[in-house]
Amino acid sequence: MLSVKFAPATGILSEYISLFYCLETDGQHAQLIERADIPHFRMGFGGDGTVRFGNHPPKCLSGSYVIGVRNQFSIVEGSAAGRVFGFGMLPAGWAAFTNASAQEFSEEITPASALMPQVAARFAAELSAHDGFETMVEKASAILQFTALSATNIPFWFFKAVAEWLDSAAMPDLQALISATGLSKNRTEQLIRHHFGASPALFVRKCRALRIANRIAHGEGNWQDYIGDAYCDQSHCIREVKRFTGYTPAQLRDCDAPQIGAIFQRRRALLSNAA
Repeated sequence: MLSVKFAPATGILSEYISLFYCLETDGQHAQLIERADIPHFRMGFGGDGTVRFGNHPPKCLSGSYVIGVRNQFSIVEGSAAGRVFGFGMLPAGWAAFTNASAQEFSEEITPASALMPQVAARFAAELSAHDGFETMVEKASAILQFTALSATNIPFWFFKAVAEWLDSAAMPDLQALISATGLSKNRTEQLIRHHFGASPALFVRKCRALRIANRIAHGEGNWQDYIGDAYCDQSHCIREVKRFTGYTPAQLRDCDAPQIGAIFQRRRALLSNAA
């Protein structure tokens, strides 16, 4: 059986972290379907697992690691009792904690010690398997806040411009973002790839699918009523939602699996106001 706990990032950390969470398994086989998402740091205490991106072969999960930006759904599995403490990194968090290209590490599993060594070292020294979830969140918040405040040259202005651009239309035109920022086309594309881990076209597709999926998961009545002008027809919507969430629209509406709520309970998928 899988149990999940969540806690919000507060104060200044809300600009860097989407939320904290703890996953616990009791030794039975557990499976969690996760949507396309921002990067995550995870620290395991007992029990290893695997993650499979789409239809690709599974990759091992062990110790402290970072799951890069995901541009398709993934399936996480484990069969031994254990706990995993983690948090999602918003673009500012990824920049502050790793200073790496999000696209380079897209759908990669990287040891945390290699990608964010200072944070990983402090987590290893200060977090214990015996800590309760609230204690872990308190300790992690102190470590991450210190690191975030030490970071420089975080382009919050660009993240804000991207958020407004995504909100402007179901499929916003890149030229609108170029005009809003005053950057060249090449530079705009480079920054999106670097900070969001995908080409502008794929990034927009992902945001659109997650927004529609969020509306469907939380809505009532027929799921078709929530498509609006986002997709040309129902089959297009089904393909895209399935690719980025692992579920069809009908499954999002009807499935009573606890992970459905976990996936869509917070509107913090890619940016502080996305999905």
